[in-house]
Formats: sequence, C-alpha cells, structure tokens
Amino acid sequence: MRNPNPAKTDFTLKKALDNIEQGNIAPCYLIHGEDDYAVQASVEQIVKKILPDASEGLNLLTFDGDENIQRLYEEILTPSLLSGTKVILLRNTGLFRSKVSAADTFRKAAGALDQDPGRALKYFQNFMKIAGLNTEDLDKGNWKNIPEKDWRKLLGEDYSEMMKFVPVLAGLASESNLTSQGSEGGAEDISELLKKGFPDGNILILTADSVDQRKNLYKHIVEHGIVINHVPPKYEKGKSISFVNAVRENMGQRGKKITPDAISALGKKTDNDIRTALTEIDKLVSYIGERDVIEERDIEEIAGKSSTDSAFKLNSCILEKDIKGSLDVLNDLLTNNEPALKILALIIREFRLLLQAKILLNAGIVASFKPGLDYGSFQSGPYPEIKSAAQKGLFLGEIAGQHPFVIYSAIRNSTRFSYEKVLDHLKYLLEMDIAFKSSRIDQQIALESVLVRLCS
Repeated sequence: MRNPNPAKTDFTLKKALDNIEQGNIAPCYLIHGEDDYAVQASVEQIVKKILPDASEGLNLLTFDGDENIQRLYEEILTPSLLSGTKVILLRNTGLFRSKVSAADTFRKAAGALDQDPGRALKYFQNFMKIAGLNTEDLDKGNWKNIPEKDWRKLLGEDYSEMMKFVPVLAGLASESNLTSQGSEGGAEDISELLKKGFPDGNILILTADSVDQRKNLYKHIVEHGIVINHVPPKYEKGKSISFVNAVRENMGQRGKKITPDAISALGKKTDNDIRTALTEIDKLVSYIGERDVIEERDIEEIAGKSSTDSAFKLNSCILEKDIKGSLDVLNDLLTNNEPALKILALIIREFRLLLQAKILLNAGIVASFKPGLDYGSFQSGPYPEIKSAAQKGLFLGEIAGQHPFVIYSAIRNSTRFSYEKVLDHLKYLLEMDIAFKSSRIDQQIALESVLVRLCS
C-alpha cells in the first residue's frame, strides 16, 4: 500500500528502503549531493527494491540530463505497459540549480570529466550558453583566439588550473556537435503534476549534484516525496570509513571477502577514492579466480602495478575512457620529463596488443575464452591453447611472449572494441607517430588530442 504523503527531507537510504519494504512507496524521490558514488548506489538500491525485475524501456525508463523533459513529462502521465509499477529515472538534472556563474559551471564540467564525460559535456554546454560561446568560437583551436583577459573573467580565480581543461572540453564539444542551446522549463510542469498526483503506479526518481531549496519543485518534493542528501565526508576519518564500507559492500555483492590489511593497502594505493578502488577490485576479483579472499599481497601484485606504473595507469585510463584521469597521468609524465614520443609509443604498444588479442579471438586460437572468464580459469584453459599454438610455429606476434596476466588483460580488454575500431585507433596512432617524427607539432597538445579521441 502506498503512503500518499511520506514527506521527509532528512531521509537516510536505509529509512527509504525500509519504507518501500513496508509498502510505503513515495511518488517521487530526489537523491542529491556531491558524493556521486553514494547517489548512484542509492538509485540502484531504490530501483531494485521497487522493481526487482526492472526491464529498461518497459517499466524502467532512464533519462540523462534535461534535453528530453517533454518526453519525461509524457512518460509520467502514461501508465506502465506492463500494468504495474513504472519508474521514470532522471539522472543529473539541472532543474534544481540556482543561476550560477560561468566559472562555477565550467568547474563542474572539469570535475565531471573524471567519472562521466557525457555529464561533463552537459555542464560545458551550459557554460557555453552562459558565456555566449558557440562551437565555432572553440573549434580547431579557435579557443586560443579568445583573449586571456576574457578567459580569466570567464574561469574565475582558478583560471590557471581550469585553463588546461579548455582544449579537452572544446575538442569533445566539437566531436559531439555540441551547441550552446539548452532546454528551458520543465520544473513547473513536474511540480504541477506532483501536486495533482501521478498516475497510480508511476514513480519519479531524480538525481542532482546540488539543489536550490528555494525552487518550487524542491518544495513540492519535500511535501509529497522523499529527499535523500548525500554529503561527502569532510574529514579524512569519515572518508576512510566510507571507503571501507563501500569496498566491503562491493565485495559482498561479488561473493568475495577482503582482509583489513588488503583494504588498508588498497586505500593507500587509491587515496581512498571509491570509484578508483572499484575499478581495481574488478581486476583483483579476476586475478584471484576461485579464491574467496583478497589479501594484501594481491593488492601489491595487481593494484600496486596499476597505481605506481604511470604508463600502465595511462593505458588503463584510456581503456576506461577516463578522459580527466588520462590527462592527469599525461601531465604527471610530462612534468617528470618523460619524452612525449615514448609516451605515444607506450599507447601504440597497448593497442597493438589489443589488435593481436582480437586476432587470437577471431582466429579461434583461444576458443575456450568467454567474456567474464577469471584469471585462474584463463591460466588453465585459454593460456595453454596459446602456448600450444606458438609451439606449432604459428606466428602470434609479441603478445605470445608476454606474462599470462598481460595476455589475459589484453584479450579481456579487446572485447570492449570491435576489430574495426581497434584497427582504426591503431592506424590513427601510427599516423601520429609519423607526425611526431617528421614535423614540428606541439607534442603536448597532440598527445592531449590523442587521449580525447581514444577516450571518446
């Protein structure tokens, strides 16, 4: 039975889930805060609790940003095709934002690059609108023609820090055909619907990084729905506790355990960053295979390598399409006087291994390799197949002489791309290699362009 007015602004996720368990489902949930991991985790748990068998496109419809507000509005009014509960999820909405400066909006775009390039582009679109810029002003290096005094005015006090993101965001905007036109309205319509009452069974979930509590929509959700605010821990101790809890919860969902010493080591390697740690856990779970417990030595063997070897980390960021992360690693490498040509060579080598891995798969040489195969199973199945093929004199390229885990990672990562895409990226990289060696191009800008293309 649905409670028609369970309004609270101080709901914890646990209280919200308990209410749903008891049949008290609110018509609208607003989950907001700067702790993006916690926000997304809450959404997943609430959706799962309301719709254990959610089917995207049928009883679960997801919208990202505010470009399709009219369609979202129509979906709120339309009963579920399955004659039951329907959840309409609007992620990363700007409906609750107060009017912000160009500098604040640009900072949000730069901050979002690390975790969500699509979201970063939405912020950048808003920045362009506020600043009165269009893609022609920024395309093909035209951003350099904007006077420094104007950039200082647009980007604010941390102009020097923010300026390094301009070519990246401008390049992404150009490749995405981004315009400065944004959607207007929507909030008042949703407010009116919420006051009148949604069709029975329809539930709206919204996420936002920040809210202006003076907005009418916010006030109406407070009155008719539930608001969950995820504030990131302010102190190192709180950050550490959140990190430990998130890691343990994630391991439990995978049916694995991790020792306290291993959590501590992982925290040191990742600076207690939850998203980075979860990426490392993916590798660790594959590495331990059928073992139930991740130990400290596993962290040093796997996470240690990806965190301390900058070249490995750069390629890892590229494969994860982590633009900001790859640019940060590139900046560290260049600051440490690592030659740009050497950095490009390391990226080329990675994609050469990916291409060779695709060839192994397409040729049926590793017929027993299946998506999701763990490292332990790889060592007892596909790896002997590769060794056998090499012993028979088949030319397998440099990949055959690599450490088994390197081969495993290359094959697993290659499944993220089509053969044509890997070939296209490698061709482009080799053309850049020739350009590096035969012309006087700005190598740092050229490498940044490489990362933007590979991560897009």
